[in-house]
Amino acid sequence: MKYAVAPSRWLIRLRSGTQLEVWANGYSVDEDHYVFGALMDGSPEELEGAPLAVWPPLQPGCFQILVARIPEAEVAEVNASTDVESPGDVPDPSDPGQ
Repeated sequence: MKYAVAPSRWLIRLRSGTQLEVWANGYSVDEDHYVFGALMDGSPEELEGAPLAVWPPLQPGCFQILVARIPEAEVAEVNASTDVESPGDVPDPSDPGQ
């Protein structure tokens, strides 16, 4: 399993003042939650047990896995970060050596 598209860095400020950093390809608001997902290439066998954000697959071999699910009531602000040199800075979960 590997990233289908390099994820972006998202900064989420909670109402408590806590700031979270999430690496994802995007998010949606679903059932009063912010749902962040990452697009992954892999076979159904590789993704068995992975938390899928979208089913059925977007296209054969491309899945969106759940990265974070945050209650909407807890979120004060969501911003895409532009201060990262390249999306390659994020570790690839398919490479255990990183």
